[in-house]
Amino acid sequence: MTVGRMLVLLALLCATLGAGPAVPAAQARSAPTMSAKVYDQLAESEALAQAGKTTEALAVLEELRKDEDDLSDYERAQLYSALGFVHFNAEEYGAGIDAYRKVLEQPDLPEAIESRTVYVLAQLLFQVQEYEESIAYLNRWIESSDSPGPKPYILLGQAYHQLARFPEVIAPVRKAIRIARDKGRRVEENWYLLLRAAYYETGDSPGVLEILEKLVQEYPRKDYWLHLSATYGQMGDEAKQLTAFEAAYLQGYLDTDQEVVLLAQLLIRAKIPYRAAVVLEKGLQDSVVAATAGNYRLLSQAWTMARDDRRSIAALELAAGLSDEGELDALLARSHLGLDDWPKAAEAARSALRKGVEREDELQLLLGMALFELARYEEAKAAFLEARSGPESRAVASQWIAYIDRELRRLAELREVQ
Repeated sequence: MTVGRMLVLLALLCATLGAGPAVPAAQARSAPTMSAKVYDQLAESEALAQAGKTTEALAVLEELRKDEDDLSDYERAQLYSALGFVHFNAEEYGAGIDAYRKVLEQPDLPEAIESRTVYVLAQLLFQVQEYEESIAYLNRWIESSDSPGPKPYILLGQAYHQLARFPEVIAPVRKAIRIARDKGRRVEENWYLLLRAAYYETGDSPGVLEILEKLVQEYPRKDYWLHLSATYGQMGDEAKQLTAFEAAYLQGYLDTDQEVVLLAQLLIRAKIPYRAAVVLEKGLQDSVVAATAGNYRLLSQAWTMARDDRRSIAALELAAGLSDEGELDALLARSHLGLDDWPKAAEAARSALRKGVEREDELQLLLGMALFELARYEEAKAAFLEARSGPESRAVASQWIAYIDRELRRLAELREVQ
């Protein structure tokens, strides 16, 4: 049995023999009476229905209906209320609704019975997806009630939602939340979700944001934190977007490669590179972040921005080793050259040239410079000769070649003197 059906059954039980909140004496109509015989037959029918003996329960009530003309208005109302309960319990919803409509047709119906029957009909009609009628009965019940609780307003909001009348969802759900808070009760999670959906459908981003902020406080879940962060981002508040996303990370909610990498990117964009590098490095160590060339390159970028060249180059070496393209090796060659690490600069440049790069002439220049510093002049000259093939490198390469030729002559002259 679904939760919704169980709640309706409980309401029907309350309506059947008049249980439930009393109507103030000043508002009451004539005091109802019921004979012991009728009461016993109704109680017997109710017990049979609850035991699943629908046929027997209906038989008891049909026997009572034979003397319907002899019943008082109140007894007749209770008879149809009992019929409604039995039919609903047997999932004969149409017959159940018809029976409860009969209850409301009885003259001089006590206000308590009328009120409960109106509410039961609202619930039954919602159950069978007759949302327009359900709304009408709910509004009738709310107007006649002195202090309705939150649930009728939630049901009203749900009915409007089912009809895609999203702007009309907001007021009753907010009213329900206010009532619950005034009574010191906890606002239920699905009430917030109903309101969030209404704000989303009406394009009210601040409204969505308000509800998400409540959800992460009262019902913290991964999807609420991620939705909150994304909503801040959509509204252009990058600082809060990052704060919400990092809060999700600190609670252990970010458990995919894409999520951890996105956090690192947000941290880099916010100029917090050291934190980005730590997050990425931990993700790689824990195998949450995939060991790809792109992720190691991002790690290298974070360490570079954090001014840690050693770690930056270590990450870049891993990235280059995982890539079939030469651009990462070219970047690595430039990094080694900047640190005057000539052997590694030459090695990385040659690796880049083997894999292929867009500007080979530029890499040949870099290779030539590294080899020159290693005093490997002939190899350096060969690299600069290759670099001359690129128009943008031709002049610089020619200058290097001329310089190497002079250096080679000077070294030859020195050897002759010795």
